[in-house]
Amino acid sequence: MLTPHEQRVWDGIVGCHRAAERREELPAVVIGGGWGAVLLLLFGVPMAALAVAAATALVWVLWRFAPQLADTGDGDQPVPEPERRSRTAG
Repeated sequence: MLTPHEQRVWDGIVGCHRAAERREELPAVVIGGGWGAVLLLLFGVPMAALAVAAATALVWVLWRFAPQLADTGDGDQPVPEPERRSRTAG
């Protein structure tokens, strides 16, 4: 039987492992956006390349970090205070 702290640590490990399994492949929009930005830059349209690259970066950031934000549903819960041991003189 695990203590509550050990159970939270174990759940965190399992959650990270599951999230890593979901993130094995990049979405097609990220790959296509990256290549699109490179091609636009090569064809001499740097402002459009910058816009496509920025949108692609935003999609990648959301794809990369949104599962982690969704897994932290206990953000409104108060953090328990650690137990304090009283020191006795003697």
